[in-house]
Amino acid sequence: MNEKQKLYIDELAESQGVAFSMAVEQGFDLCSFANMFMLSDARNHMDNGSAYWMTMTPDIMIDKLSMNSVDKATMNYSKTMAEWLGEFYARYQYYTNIPSSKIVKII
Repeated sequence: MNEKQKLYIDELAESQGVAFSMAVEQGFDLCSFANMFMLSDARNHMDNGSAYWMTMTPDIMIDKLSMNSVDKATMNYSKTMAEWLGEFYARYQYYTNIPSSKIVKII
């Protein structure tokens, strides 16, 4: 992987982690949000390298997602845990090249 690719995935992983953290902060269930996000068209575009989605700020990303199917939290998850999970999913998808929709079913 060249430096340019590494910067791209670092930026995406950080943004996705913050988006997961923001979802928890807004009272959404972490598992429900992660499932919705990994199966979303937005994440599919990221899997395919869409610069539009890969460079989007987390707050705009959350605003563009349909949160209607995401459950409200019944447990408290830390923002740190949510951020780590979001970053993990982004990096795992990038390094394995497995579509996010399949990763969420495996994990």
